[in-house]
This record gives sequence, C-alpha cells and structure tokens, in this order.
Amino acid sequence: MKTRKTIQSICLASLFCLAITDILQAQVDVQSDGAVKIGDLSKAAHLSGSSLEVAVNKLFIYPTNNINGAFTIYNNTVPAPVGGGGVVITPSSVNPYTNLPTYIEPQAAGKLNLGTAAKPLGWVYVQGMTSSSQRTTSDRRVKKDILDLPSSMAAIRALRPVSFNYDTGKLPMDPSWADGHAGFIAQEVQSVLPGLVSYDSAADLYAMDYISMIPYLTKALQEQDSVIRQQQELLQAYAEALAELSGQVSALEALPMMPTKAPGFPAGDGNDGTLSRCRLFQNVPNPASQETRIRYELDGETSIARIGIYKMDGKEVSLHALDGSQGELIIDAGELAPGMYLYSLIVDGQVQDTKRMVVTE
Repeated sequence: MKTRKTIQSICLASLFCLAITDILQAQVDVQSDGAVKIGDLSKAAHLSGSSLEVAVNKLFIYPTNNINGAFTIYNNTVPAPVGGGGVVITPSSVNPYTNLPTYIEPQAAGKLNLGTAAKPLGWVYVQGMTSSSQRTTSDRRVKKDILDLPSSMAAIRALRPVSFNYDTGKLPMDPSWADGHAGFIAQEVQSVLPGLVSYDSAADLYAMDYISMIPYLTKALQEQDSVIRQQQELLQAYAEALAELSGQVSALEALPMMPTKAPGFPAGDGNDGTLSRCRLFQNVPNPASQETRIRYELDGETSIARIGIYKMDGKEVSLHALDGSQGELIIDAGELAPGMYLYSLIVDGQVQDTKRMVVTE
C-alpha cells in the first residue's frame, strides 16, 4: 500500500512539473545562440547571443533588502556608461524603494516622463539638447519672499559678453559641438550677479543660470525705457519752446525799425546823427536762464554810453550805464520773465546797435 501511494505521488508531481514547464515555455524563449526572451513572445526578439530581453507591461527590479547600495548595475564589473544610451547607477546612489519607480514613467505612445513634480530628478549632465519647448516652474503659489529687483543697469554694464570654443581636453564632449559659442565667463559673472553662478565640487566646474538673467535684462530695459521717455518729453518741450521763439522772431521781423534817437535825449544835442565806431556783441549764453554777459566797445569820443533792455513791444525794462572804452555787462536773466527781449547800445543819445536776447526758465 505504501509503495502504491509513493508511485501516485510521483505521478502527480510529474504532471505538475509538466504543467509548469508548459506555462514557462509560453513566457520564456531560449534561442539556440543563448539569447533569452521573457514575456511577450508574439514579437521577434531584438537581441542575439548571450543576451536577455524582457517584454512585459510593467517591470519591477528590486533587492530583497531595503537598504542603499543593494541595487547595482555594472558594466564589465566597473560602473561606467552603458551602450545604447543607458546609465550606470553606482551602488549607493539610488534607493529603489523610494526613488527608482518614479524616475522613469512611460506615458502615452512616444512620451516618457523623467521624474515627477513630487520627486524631481537631481542634476542631469548632457552635451546638447534639442526641444520644441522648455518650461520653468514659476507658480506664485510656490514662491515666497517676493521682492522687486533693484536697479540692474550697472550690473548689466559690468558684464562682458564673449565668444569662445570649448576645450575638449578639459571638458569631454563631441568635437562637433565644441566651437562657435557665445556667452559669459561664470567666474566674472559671479562678482557681479553671484546668484546666477554655482560651483559643482564633484566635477570642479562653475555653471551659470542663463535663464535667470532674463529678469535682470528686463529690469535694465525698463530703466532704459524710462530714461528714453524722459528724454522724449524733454525734446518735446524744447520743440514747443523753439516753435514759440520762432513765432516771436517772425513777429519781431515784422516790426518797423527802432528809431536811432533813444528816449530821454532831445534832438539838437550836438550829435549829427552819424553812427560812431562803437560795437555791441551778442550776449553769451543765449538763450539764458541765469547769468548772461553782453560785451561792448566804445570809441574815444563817447561822452555817455548805456545799454537798455526792452520788451518786444518797446517798453523799457532796465537801463545800465557803461564805464570805460570796453567791457562786459552782466545781466541776471533769472530776474526776467521767460521770453524774447531786445537790448540796445545807446551812445550820446543815439542807438548804435540792437540785438535779441532769449530768456528761458
């Protein structure tokens, strides 16, 4: 009886093994060249030789011990880049229980997420990158201590834009990407805008955040725009003042000539009405808003000489006595209302010359 039960047990075990073998054969394909494919066998294997291919909906690989360093990928027993664009992970860099499942998440066809908002990737080192769009998180809800940038025009002036080529002997990269670059020197920018420069002690390299320079450039452009607007307003004011002065000049030119006999000097004072060799010069500066100077020269036969200041309608504003054969009369333009005036050199009761003077605010 015992022998019969033993035989029955052996038969049942054999049948179970055969069933398991059929199931495994349906999921595992071992090729004659040593390649092994596990999972979906409806499609041809991509590998050959001593290789392993896994085709499943989801794949979880993790050690039985939840400790750092328990999950390792090696290439020829030495951590190094894996062919085909893979990455070797050193024994202590990844905890698969907390990080690995969220680092690479396949989405819809043609889409692959690297990291998530809750568990973003750390540093990613690349030689080049091409994309149709790039975004930086800028949500107000995740920012604090928000302040307006101070004036940045001085900082922008201090920057030195340069063109350069990368030294592939010191920074390994594809030689075709090494030449024809433009930018800044991180160490120079650090002395001007230190917040834009970082230092990677592991790689012993300085890096610069070019994107964060945009707000400083924007601030500088705003400051420049403010200056330009002020200058435009000032030019407009000058243009209006010039138009007003041009109108006054036209009105002056339309006036009849002033008489050669000055007010207060009766006729028959011994002067025959002929002009002497006295000279009157244009005031400097002209226009004037504060002090202006009027130079004059008198001949040796002059008895009484004065310079009179008049409004455009001929009304006298002031009369100044002159001393010596030549000199300068200083007029305080700040005491005069803005506008156009006439000033005349009067010698022995005769107007020798008349010129225009413009007073501004």
